[in-house]
Amino acid sequence: AVSLPGLAASMAAREGEFDYVRMLNASLPAEIRVLSWSPVPETFSARFGATHRTYKYFFLRNRLDVSRMRRACELLIGWHDFRNFCKIDPEVKSFTRRLYSFSVEPVPAFCAEPDSPTALWHFTVRGSAFLYNQVRCMVAVLFLIGEGKESPEVISDLLDIERTPARPIYDIAPGEPLVLFDIGYNDGEWVYDHNLLAATAKL
Repeated sequence: AVSLPGLAASMAAREGEFDYVRMLNASLPAEIRVLSWSPVPETFSARFGATHRTYKYFFLRNRLDVSRMRRACELLIGWHDFRNFCKIDPEVKSFTRRLYSFSVEPVPAFCAEPDSPTALWHFTVRGSAFLYNQVRCMVAVLFLIGEGKESPEVISDLLDIERTPARPIYDIAPGEPLVLFDIGYNDGEWVYDHNLLAATAKL
């Protein structure tokens, strides 16, 4: 999903352009629909032009202490050096990133009893950008905290580079439950297929 603040939409087709919405939807399965497109300059980068990204990580409740994990999530919010929460890329010169929010909540549609060991929960983390495997590393440490193997304060220790100059050895969380949920960009003009938009609204 891609979100823009103050969305400016144009319902009219742009003269001389292909019908991108119809072309893309013709190649996609029925459960995936493109609703609009936005013109961008030739210098636009989908990666480097993003203003924020949101990831979700799904997991079973099991016997995890969620209150301890919530306290630890709060310590991760803000500007920090996250070198102890990633796999080091030799080409990366700065490990400072900003997290805007970090929560752990049950997934309502799959969680009739939130405290059940089989209840589905998820972390939701929103940040300016992320280092290589940063989310999986953060989740791995949060699981250790939820299992009682580490205290929430270990987050502060790992963010203190003078106290912990190198990442301790720990296994990162599996990649399968990780979902890139949303990418944000600055305001732009969005061109919609009016008929498709109306049909989708009825679903």
